Amino acid sequence: MGVTGCLNPPDYPETPSIEFKGITKQRMTGPNGTADFDRVVISVNYKDGDGDLGLRDTELQPPYNTNKPDGSLNPDGYNYLCRLQVKDNNNEFKDVVFPPNEPGYDGRYPFLTPSSQGDQAAPLKGTIDYEQDLFKNSILRTGTTLRFRVRIKDRALNVSNEVFTTPVTLE
Repeated sequence: MGVTGCLNPPDYPETPSIEFKGITKQRMTGPNGTADFDRVVISVNYKDGDGDLGLRDTELQPPYNTNKPDGSLNPDGYNYLCRLQVKDNNNEFKDVVFPPNEPGYDGRYPFLTPSSQGDQAAPLKGTIDYEQDLFKNSILRTGTTLRFRVRIKDRALNVSNEVFTTPVTLE
């Protein structure tokens, strides 16, 4: 006797969606024994209906090049959009604004589509852990409370919803 059946794949939209999973902070010690910086790892769960998530290291041609031909920053060259916010004296979180040609904490997360999927669109879900090192400067000092606003892009340049991390305080 045999049983056959098929599973219906989940029905996710083609625009990725994310939810905040967690943030961890660790004080990193340099080679001379002193604490040099704080490392945070931001974890978000994702879902994407066609599974076109992530970029390969070799994907540096338009639209994924990090700089435009004129040398200015190409916002489509980054698929992990991470905005730093710092708590001010009024206990409100304010965006830290970086110069126009600096990506700030934006970055690229790796190609996530399974090779077994090939070029076929298929739903994909999982977790992205994104690591950032926070060095002390005029904005980031011991005792600074901060959080991040996070979105992701897929290869079709669809942008997910935005999530906020829980706050962390620098040591």
